[in-house]
Amino acid sequence: MTAFARSQDLIDAFAVAFNSRDANALGALFTEDAELVNIRGARMRRPEGIVEGQARSFAGPLIGSRITLDSIDELRVTEEGHT
Repeated sequence: MTAFARSQDLIDAFAVAFNSRDANALGALFTEDAELVNIRGARMRRPEGIVEGQARSFAGPLIGSRITLDSIDELRVTEEGHT
């Protein structure tokens, strides 16, 4: 997983990977216990599953799609729970 100093950096990297249809770069943004449910409702688990699922989507239903992320809701998580 790629580490980021700021949440906005992660969001920007997600948009860049998505818009360039780089499934490997997208998968590298996630931890080993990650789950992603995409806009089509497909559930992908672990970075490998995210890479595989997004590669299929980029090659098919998401051809020509782009995203713009202009707002972030951030929830900090600690050992004790969220704050």
